[in-house]
Amino acid sequence: MEGLLSSSERKELQLFQLTIQSDDFVSINQLKELLHSSISNVWRIVNKLAETYPNYVELIKHKQLGIKFVELDPSQDTYLLIRSDYLKRNMNFILLDALFHEEFDSVQEFCETYYISVGAFYKKKKELDTMLEQNKLIIDTKNFRIYSHNDLYVRDFFYYVYWETFKTVEWPFKLIDKPELTSVLFTFLSNHTIELNTLEKEQVLYRFAIMFTRVRKRHFFNKSILNKLIPPELSAFLSKLNDWLMNYIPKEQIEDEVFYLSFLIISNYSSAYINLPISEHYLASYFGSIDSIEWQLTINFFEQLRIVFPDQQLELENNVHELVHIMHIHVYSTFFDHSYIPSSIPHYLEEISSLSQDAAMKIIETIDLAKHPQNTNYLKYYYSLFIESYFTFKKVNIALDMSSDRMSANRIKNRLLTIFKDNISFVDHLDCDSESINLVISDTSVYSTSKVFIIKHPYSEKSFKLLKDYIMEVFFKLNK
Repeated sequence: MEGLLSSSERKELQLFQLTIQSDDFVSINQLKELLHSSISNVWRIVNKLAETYPNYVELIKHKQLGIKFVELDPSQDTYLLIRSDYLKRNMNFILLDALFHEEFDSVQEFCETYYISVGAFYKKKKELDTMLEQNKLIIDTKNFRIYSHNDLYVRDFFYYVYWETFKTVEWPFKLIDKPELTSVLFTFLSNHTIELNTLEKEQVLYRFAIMFTRVRKRHFFNKSILNKLIPPELSAFLSKLNDWLMNYIPKEQIEDEVFYLSFLIISNYSSAYINLPISEHYLASYFGSIDSIEWQLTINFFEQLRIVFPDQQLELENNVHELVHIMHIHVYSTFFDHSYIPSSIPHYLEEISSLSQDAAMKIIETIDLAKHPQNTNYLKYYYSLFIESYFTFKKVNIALDMSSDRMSANRIKNRLLTIFKDNISFVDHLDCDSESINLVISDTSVYSTSKVFIIKHPYSEKSFKLLKDYIMEVFFKLNK
């Protein structure tokens, strides 16, 4: 949710994160270079953080070494606490929160409460419009609320807004009593031996709080968009909550809202790992029987995996769990094809090998996106994650023979390891005829073998990209 913050606020948080995650002092010059800022601005940020959050951190200054922030309570996530505080004091977040809770009758009332001009309000609205439009939402200024043609999109967007802002730090829902919600839900989970970890339980509470808040404001889910996507046994199981749901939801809306809860389960990538009292064989059989686009994409995913990695064994007939898991991913990707959320995915992709990402993109390229729009960032991440967790690949064994200088060789090596992770390894010997070496990277032309990639010193980014592409080519040849 850092996208809601101004560039200066993001810079302040970046500085705090850099210092709080360092075990040692950080020099002011280092911070200046990392933030592309002036020394005076670095000091301004440092002093501001120390003065604003004296209950969370202590600033220690050292004349030679620089500065560091010490957490006063190491048991808590100090960075998350301060980040949350930045967000909830930001006018973009304040506006979104007010629109979600529908606290005001007009733009004028909101502006008077927060001492901003109507012009400033519309400037903030314009900043938010692009993000909201991507999520199929609009700001209804006449009624001072967030609106969509189906409340599904409002709920999903605000789930990520609140979760990414607060997580377990704070309960942001003004109309919903958390202890009451916790008592009923956790009893239900326990009675049906559904095991969730602490974070997952909190996420479920957020989902219910958002649903109940929307219902209280007379915004209901319309199940018609789901067609036949919800397995009957799943909705029947969740209907056991009906007596409790009637405390929050009008009787005539209960069925649609149970379908909404069912949708949350079949569109959540992690719910495939939750021990629901419903057979995965039943779910896979049901999804196969309706042959929805999400199921077709699931079958296509595994068919393409066989093409990209023909040597890998894919016994899907005996592993319906993975079929259901990928089906869930496709349900989310289909319904939220242009979603700005979750915004953290580009960051998570940095932790995944480029080779896995490239394989994922090969599969995505087989989808007719014009006919069946998909959230390609979302698919890329979860396809890559599946590939990395499910398969064992042959590594590309690389020998470096750089006559220029050792530093240049180390730089190439470290950059490649950052990109390709565990899919490559470096060997010490330079016997090009050895079967253990798949590629030699050199800056000379003394080798006659086809295993050699020549990269001249000093190498350019264009040359490095060609090297990356070549390594990918070698990797896919090895694993075919």
